[in-house]
Amino acid sequence: MTAANLLYAPGRHAPLAGEPWRDDRARAELAALVDGIVGAYRGEELLWPNHSGDLDEDEPDVPLRTLYLGAGGIVWALAQLARDGLADPMIDLAGLAATLVEGWRTAPEFTDLYPAPQPSLLMGESGLLALADSFAPTAAGRDRLVACIAANERNPTWEMLWGSPGTMLAALAVAERTGEERWADLWRASAAALLEAWRDELWEQELYGKCCVLIGPGHGFAGNVHALLRGRHLLEPAVAADIERRAVAVLARLAERDGHCVRWPEELGREIAVEKRRVQWCHGSPGMVIALGGCSPLSLHWTSCSSVVAS
Repeated sequence: MTAANLLYAPGRHAPLAGEPWRDDRARAELAALVDGIVGAYRGEELLWPNHSGDLDEDEPDVPLRTLYLGAGGIVWALAQLARDGLADPMIDLAGLAATLVEGWRTAPEFTDLYPAPQPSLLMGESGLLALADSFAPTAAGRDRLVACIAANERNPTWEMLWGSPGTMLAALAVAERTGEERWADLWRASAAALLEAWRDELWEQELYGKCCVLIGPGHGFAGNVHALLRGRHLLEPAVAADIERRAVAVLARLAERDGHCVRWPEELGREIAVEKRRVQWCHGSPGMVIALGGCSPLSLHWTSCSSVVAS
């Protein structure tokens, strides 16, 4: 059995093309993707259609706004591409970003998972406020974002989608744009709470009605460490060094290796069959590399198990 077969299910993924990198081809593919996204836009009310795989049977296709699963993430991606000179989306992204905040306040999303509207980065209001701020900051918007980040400081999920690691990144983003100390103070307060909750090797999370110990960036350890080390300049050097030391020890102990390939489990104490192992951002080696590859001097081979994740 090959290394890849031990670490992921080849049948669920597209194989590498075996062709050398071509910048012009990559840019052409990217342009085609942007054209498809722009073509699918249905206006400020309907936004973009949801992927059929994200809808339950007979579930209506209502527009979603969050960064993780909605128009906010699309606007962020298109804006980044436009800033890098890689796309001309031909949509008023600044105006749309502002309407997303108001739309979410009128009809908060995912209240079936957590009844109260969430202030989180990827699944709630903070992300949309930070997005709007990146285009056209307002005093009222920033005051509201301060309140959201502070409210999320001790969210018991202790992970990036819902919890303080995500809103710490929002605080850092505005701190870097403004240089205002209040954003650094918000980040430090959340970091102190997150470090206090890091009592054992990994964090224990209260997620979707149960306690769990997750590893990846979306819902667990890697995302938390990323948020802490992303703001290491706001920490005492000894504290940052200790975070790095603990993180490297965890990654080395939990790594599942085969030759030069490596993966990490999705959840501590739960074995997942090879055919169900994910190779993606939330749970999988690509997400681990993205979250931590630039954060510490890991002695591990950051080798992805596959280039494309099948839907």
